[in-house]
Amino acid sequence: YDRLAALAVDGDRQAAVGVAFDASYRRLAPPAARMFRLLGLVPGPDLAVAAAAALAAIPPSRARLQLTELAGAHLLDEHRPGRYACHDLLRVYARDRADADEPAAGRRAALDRLYGHYHGLADAADRLLYPQALRVPSPAAQGHGEAPFAGPAEALGWLDAQCAQPGTAGPATPRHPPHPRR
Repeated sequence: YDRLAALAVDGDRQAAVGVAFDASYRRLAPPAARMFRLLGLVPGPDLAVAAAAALAAIPPSRARLQLTELAGAHLLDEHRPGRYACHDLLRVYARDRADADEPAAGRRAALDRLYGHYHGLADAADRLLYPQALRVPSPAAQGHGEAPFAGPAEALGWLDAQCAQPGTAGPATPRHPPHPRR
C-alpha cells in the first residue's frame, strides 16, 4: 500500500501530495537533502542532534545546521529543544528518497552508525547508573570519550526517553533490518 499515491487526485498529478514534497525537497542544499533521506531510515518517531550527526557521519554542529534547514523548509519540526521529528507522510517520502538515492551499503552504514551511537550512550548510562556491574568489553560501545551525561538523573532520563520510542532498539537492527515494505 503506497500511502503517498493513495493521496493523489485521479487525473491531476499536480494535486498529489508527493508533488508538494518534491518541490520542497528539490530546494534543499545537497547536504540537507542527504540528511532528510537518512532521516527516513530512523525507526523511532524523533531523534536528537547527536543521533542525526551519527546517522550522517558529520559533526553535531553541521547536523544542527542541516536540521535547522529542514525545519525551515517545513520538512521537520523541532518539537522539543534539540529533538526533531517529521510527519509520518514526510517520513515515508524521505524513506522512498533514501531507497531511490542512497546505495544499500550507505543506508546500512548509516543505521550501523546510529545504532552504535545509541549503544554507546546506553553503555555510558549503564556505567554511570551501575558502576559496580561486571561488563564484557564491547567495541560498539566505544567512542563516547567524555561522559555524555551530567549525572545519574540525566542518564536515567535519556534511557526513559529511548524506551518510550517504539522501534529505536526494537526488531530492526543493523544485522536484522525491518521487513520490506509491501
